[in-house]
Amino acid sequence: MERILILSLPFERGLRFWLDGKPVPGTPSLFHLAERLAGRGVEVLWLMLDWTGPLPPGGCVLRKGSITVEIVPKPTERVARFLDDSERGLLHRLLKPYDFLFLRRATRVAAERFRPDAIYSVGVYSLLGTPLARRLGIPAITRMLGVFLGGYLDRWWKPPCTWNEITTLLVKPDLLIITNDGTRGDRVAARFGIPAEKLWFPVNGVDGTIVPLPGDRDRARAALGVTPNAPIVISVGRLVAWKRMDRVITAFKHAPANSQGMARLLMVGDGPERRFLEEHARTLGIAERVLFLGNVGRDDLRGYLAAADVAVFAYEHSNVGSALLEAMRAGKAILSIANGDTPRFVEHGVTGLLARPSAADVELGPLLSRLFADSALREQIGRAAADWAATSLQSWPQRMNRECEILEQLVYRARRVVSRAA
Repeated sequence: MERILILSLPFERGLRFWLDGKPVPGTPSLFHLAERLAGRGVEVLWLMLDWTGPLPPGGCVLRKGSITVEIVPKPTERVARFLDDSERGLLHRLLKPYDFLFLRRATRVAAERFRPDAIYSVGVYSLLGTPLARRLGIPAITRMLGVFLGGYLDRWWKPPCTWNEITTLLVKPDLLIITNDGTRGDRVAARFGIPAEKLWFPVNGVDGTIVPLPGDRDRARAALGVTPNAPIVISVGRLVAWKRMDRVITAFKHAPANSQGMARLLMVGDGPERRFLEEHARTLGIAERVLFLGNVGRDDLRGYLAAADVAVFAYEHSNVGSALLEAMRAGKAILSIANGDTPRFVEHGVTGLLARPSAADVELGPLLSRLFADSALREQIGRAAADWAATSLQSWPQRMNRECEILEQLVYRARRVVSRAA
């Protein structure tokens, strides 16, 4: 494989970090993939489609080694910028077909110029990439960063809310890659008739540098102004509605062992729900004990994990994101919910404690108290979590090398088919 064309939504914040040579927060796997492909001698053209924010300092075309990122602004954004949020959202939904027609032409022109050996489409952009790959006679790969449909497999009236995932799965690529984040992507793919040989279902890699270093715990607690013996809870994730950070705050408030007011809750991450969550903490009377730290660098995150005693994740559909896996690798006692495929990764009573999905709001507080009150249990669970993560999870280089190998094999097989036909 010599060239690959990547089509994705814009990762505006991640792109800034990546261009500055910093670790990418949020969804780093695509940046890892581009770099790993480039390291194997592959030329990468990455179209970030539907860009809505201000352009980076370098403009619409950015280069880093053999990786070229081209920014394609959202066609309707010129009009939408004069509207309020509700009007803008309605306009984008109404004009989505027009957007796709514009983007279809943009991707076709880029492909004709670049002449890729494969097209790698992220999510709904498979509607553009897969037909284009068919036309050019090259492999089509679709990447889904997890699914929401997994929570609706047995609720037939809900799936229309996830139309973008449905349309993505209906366009059958040569290879479908779904991140195994506990949202049951393998069962969703099977429900849509994706053959097992055309599905790859990997777990994200984990950065080994997240393991605390000697002195991290004391330094982080001193910087936070927290006494050495005060219990610390941490929750990491983007502050969006479906990640249910409000559950974490409520559980922290109602943990009986927290009645003396010594404990602190560290909320790491940022997003549109931040004001709501800050108000939620004020309403519960614990605002002074909930620290909203925003987005932080990797060294700071390692320090905060080292300082914490318990890591809590209470997402709506599944909890097996990179944040939970990193907390396990860092040796934290995990408190979460047994939703999706979370129990496949966190064993209740061994590598964490899990609340029942139907009773999560009631059970999270007492389970947190149990971990507060029993330091031996907390340490035992943390050690077991670290041992499991060290032996069961891949590093990012291992994970991305495997993906590159799979893509190269796919292109090689496609070339052999063409040469035989000729």
